[in-house]
Amino acid sequence: DLHSFPTRRSSDLDLDRVARAIEVWERENDLKAIAHTHNVVGVLALNQSEWIRALGHYRSSMEAYERLGRPIDVALQLTNLAEVYIFQGRLDDAEHALGRALRLLSSSPESTEHAFATGQRGRVAMARGDFDDALAILGEARDVQAAAGNTYDAVVLDALIAETYQLAGNGPAALER
Repeated sequence: DLHSFPTRRSSDLDLDRVARAIEVWERENDLKAIAHTHNVVGVLALNQSEWIRALGHYRSSMEAYERLGRPIDVALQLTNLAEVYIFQGRLDDAEHALGRALRLLSSSPESTEHAFATGQRGRVAMARGDFDDALAILGEARDVQAAAGNTYDAVVLDALIAETYQLAGNGPAALER
């Protein structure tokens, strides 16, 4: 039952069953629901460490949002793709996707969507060992999320900042964060 899945742990969900909802929306020719459902399945697949599956659903979601003419949603899917690329160590691919996402988001530079993409840029910098840049970028994204009241996102960014300090060899700053 798709209505109960938010209360369940994503690791307990049968992704094939959830993905079958896409077939329903395709029969209804509801492109917005198709795009949204592909995104949901992508998030769930990522949470279950099924990176290839997540990439496929994020791409399908992005394509549907492109057909709908929704550039902000396209940018979010590009950012989702970049997140998986970072996990895979494909940092050049992540930077390319984030560059396109940030161009699409350029009309809303202080948005939480922009902060999400910016945070992923910080993760790329951290993965490359550019710790000063990573701290500045992650801090910028964290401030936007906190100001918007997105506590969860701000805490995730705080954790990434702490991880960056740790990787940079500054254990006391990591512990303080």
